[in-house]
Amino acid sequence: MKYIKKYNESNSEGLTEEQVQDFCEINLAYLVDDGLKVLVSPDYFDLKVIDYKVTLSFRLYANKRWGQIKDHVIQFLTHLRNEYELLAEFGENIRIDMIGSATTYPDWFNIDDIISEKIVPASRLADNYKISKIQFKIKVRGYEVFKGE
Repeated sequence: MKYIKKYNESNSEGLTEEQVQDFCEINLAYLVDDGLKVLVSPDYFDLKVIDYKVTLSFRLYANKRWGQIKDHVIQFLTHLRNEYELLAEFGENIRIDMIGSATTYPDWFNIDDIISEKIVPASRLADNYKISKIQFKIKVRGYEVFKGE
């Protein structure tokens, strides 16, 4: 029995949910101290972890404006990109939920565009936009799910 791993800990890279959680909390310590919540949840295929979905969210009514957090987030994303591979959908791999006057709406960005601050058009992520959450998926290296054509 001592040789059996929990199924959510067995993947090809040895990457665990706790390691991803620690990485995010350590690299976002200032924002975590300011109320940022980090939630890491594994996605499975055939009982193996294939990626980790990470959600960074601010407490209700404590949402921060992009201009208040962008320096911390950009530094974090730089470390993230160097350490892990992110999954992308149509070239975009970071989802940021912004709060409008009446509703919250999501938008997708490429990590490189955020890091270089070259969002086109720039009004898609303005400094005065309130951010409720940021999401991305970290790929477990060495694992590919076959997608038939």
